[in-house]
Amino acid sequence: MKKLILLLALSFPAFAYVPTVESLFRHGGNPDVTANAILLSGKVSLYNPYDEKLADESAESFWVKWVYNITPQNKLKLTQLIYRAPTMTEASLVNKTYVADLSPHYFGSSTPNSEKGLFFSMLNSLLINDGSFMVEFLRTRGVDVKLNQELINKDKKNLMQRYRAWLIKNKGGRGAVDESPIAPNSVTEKEKVDAVMASSMYLDTKQVTLARHQGEPAWQVKADGFEAWINDEKRELRQLTLKNGASETDIQLRDFIFFSGTNAMPRSILVKGQQDQYWQVEILGVKQFNETMNDLVARLRRYDQILQQKQEVMVRPAFML
Repeated sequence: MKKLILLLALSFPAFAYVPTVESLFRHGGNPDVTANAILLSGKVSLYNPYDEKLADESAESFWVKWVYNITPQNKLKLTQLIYRAPTMTEASLVNKTYVADLSPHYFGSSTPNSEKGLFFSMLNSLLINDGSFMVEFLRTRGVDVKLNQELINKDKKNLMQRYRAWLIKNKGGRGAVDESPIAPNSVTEKEKVDAVMASSMYLDTKQVTLARHQGEPAWQVKADGFEAWINDEKRELRQLTLKNGASETDIQLRDFIFFSGTNAMPRSILVKGQQDQYWQVEILGVKQFNETMNDLVARLRRYDQILQQKQEVMVRPAFML
């Protein structure tokens, strides 16, 4: 029903189109996720933002895998694995963190967790094409943003529902004996319908504007200490900034390329934390696969068995689990 209503709405002229916050974080350039698990691998390094080389050669890098599991109820489970070597084999595994129920509320409302929440809300947007996670996370930080369902234009939705029922009843409009809800005979009613059809399907919160980011047309989201830039043409997320008092977390996404031929992801993600540490996450691969719950449990147990033999303390950036 919702998809048909949206399709009907888009079939009519749209004036002054402004996307919602949730829709901008759906990463619309990627296809829908068809598997129940996603693996993202990358290299994490300190970097010097004032040096042309970017990477801090004196700092030790490490490698990471993030494995998302999506349940039939659309709940998320997340495994974070940290490795000392680029081969990322079990022999170089040094740390495992598992979250059985990853939700925006997992990160709580404390300031230190805002870096983690922003980073993983971003990953959720990129990998799973879900804009609601980012919206819900921002709300836990006191940012007044709304989900699409809260912004729906009820007059337009009701008109679309009536029109849909009319199409079904009249077999697409062929040989209809009663007037169409979107083309009434009364001039007065026609003016009202035209006004509804010319309105947006979602109410405008004035938090999204079309501007320019680094010379490119981009949508700017701005609300209560939060700012984001999303490329207009490709809907690629380019920058996120979240302020917490005098400190802020800034994430920049650069050089989008296709991994596995389908998944558009940034080649590098630059993160400035609240303690003014600068990190680079170089994306190495993205893979979708299917995994049963028994397979997941067996995999987690295998990691635990490997790590029982190791006593290494792993220091990691504040944006990681």
